[in-house]
Amino acid sequence: MTPAIVKVTTQGGFPLFYSGKAGNGWLCEAEAEAFEYAYFESAQRVAERIAKQYAGTGLRAYAIHRPHSYRVCLVRGSGNWDLFLMPSGEVRAVPTEAARLRGSRESYYGDRDHLRTLIQAGEFRDLEGFTQAGLEFMAGLTSGLRAGVLTFRAA
Repeated sequence: MTPAIVKVTTQGGFPLFYSGKAGNGWLCEAEAEAFEYAYFESAQRVAERIAKQYAGTGLRAYAIHRPHSYRVCLVRGSGNWDLFLMPSGEVRAVPTEAARLRGSRESYYGDRDHLRTLIQAGEFRDLEGFTQAGLEFMAGLTSGLRAGVLTFRAA
């Protein structure tokens, strides 16, 4: 499996990405919002369809491999999702392969404060899923583990 997305370049060279949505939202500016295909060939077929549909307008569409290297995994195995830190500081929920096959898509999850709030409220039960990067990301907010409960400093 080689994950891929569809990149669309305008006549002026501005990069856009296929979002997989219908109507006015079919293109997005953020690569992180691009619909991810599990196979490069699937993205290539969509790119060819877009190229034919918009031939003569100056739009060029092509499939590219999604660069996973910029993602930092914070939590593995949180239900059907893994949580990743994006360069902007936002946390994204990325479906596991099984969840992706059932139709789940990557989505915005929140930020560090959102995770802290969920943990404090007892709504985030996957504490054992934090990776070393996730623990470092949450460092400074936590004040310790007491009786199996992660506690936080005042914000």
